Amino acid sequence: MRGLKSHVEAAASISPACGSAKYIGDRTIPGVNGLLPEFPATFMNSDRVRFVPNLRPVLNILGLLIFGLGAGMLLPAAVDVAARNPDWQAFVISALISSLCGLLLAISCSGYLKEGLTIRQAFLLTGLAWLVLPAFGALPFLWLGISYTDAVFEAVSGFTTTGSTILTGLDGLPPGLLLWRSVLQWMGGVGIIVMALVLLPYLQVGGMQVFKT
Repeated sequence: MRGLKSHVEAAASISPACGSAKYIGDRTIPGVNGLLPEFPATFMNSDRVRFVPNLRPVLNILGLLIFGLGAGMLLPAAVDVAARNPDWQAFVISALISSLCGLLLAISCSGYLKEGLTIRQAFLLTGLAWLVLPAFGALPFLWLGISYTDAVFEAVSGFTTTGSTILTGLDGLPPGLLLWRSVLQWMGGVGIIVMALVLLPYLQVGGMQVFKT
């Protein structure tokens, strides 16, 4: 009983020190009576844990990227119209779907880029862009009668500039689809550099944040 009483008294002597520590901003939390080391308060917040980044700036930029991808589909549509190929409808419908989804996403999450992106948000934006953009870029390939999985493979092949394809008879494909494959490769290669150096600074996003990801 004496040993149990001593442990209870020791715990009571430590608990006031724990209660007096405040987790505000970037202040350090002092160790308990010298028994624990100090650590940044950002790793333990009394209100909430700040490990989850704010998604609204990320979704805002992602929506603008999807909108830009949809706008890029109008170029092969114009080529098919000039070549009198009926496949221009595939690009117009895909452009409407992509642009509408991107515009709604960008508008619903607008007004949160005043302070730019953090490194964590830049990492998240990069990962989401690689997942979402090929999903929309695959839409025009569905008019070839292939499955959505094969269409996504074609889009990912374009964005990664690998040049792999599951299509046969490329010489007989409509000129709009051939141009779209080239546009996807341009976006995945030179396009990311142009976006990082020219477009992102206007969104208060540093180009170096993208290259660090």
